[in-house]
Amino acid sequence: MSVLSSAQTALMGPVERARVVVLERVLYVVLAFDLWMEMVPHGSRYGAGGLNVAHFGWLDRLQGLPDAGTYLTVILASGVFSLSLAFGIGGRLARWAVFWLYTYGWAMSQLDSYQHHFFLSIVLFHLALDQGSVRDSGSQRGCAWPYQLLVASVAIVYAYTGLSKTEEAWLMGDV
Repeated sequence: MSVLSSAQTALMGPVERARVVVLERVLYVVLAFDLWMEMVPHGSRYGAGGLNVAHFGWLDRLQGLPDAGTYLTVILASGVFSLSLAFGIGGRLARWAVFWLYTYGWAMSQLDSYQHHFFLSIVLFHLALDQGSVRDSGSQRGCAWPYQLLVASVAIVYAYTGLSKTEEAWLMGDV
């Protein structure tokens, strides 16, 4: 077996479905409680003072001023979809709903401007790409590329983050 063939098998070959299912379910249950316990309390800030800056300029033009009701609806709905996925209820459409709702939830305003929101949207995107169901369909092995893409994305983000923390300001404790 050639090196290229081995690499292709590792990246495109089958992966244990149990590995993906456990990762998804743990992530979705933690996300649901994070949304409800950490993000919901920030809802009262939305629309206050008539000022908002979205993470993307085009989103400001498209959405107008988000208010607390809009923000809370998006966050609560994202949490409900997340928890249902954690219990194996829902499929591909629910995964895409969590991705879009969660991403819109943090992107609508820079009031919650944390890097991990962007990172988690990347993870949710990869989970939505997965061909299998969040419910274990009985198949022991599934397509590996979405899982491997997720692993590669996580590695890139952590490598970049680690490298960026070698700057003098970080090393001196000024940040």
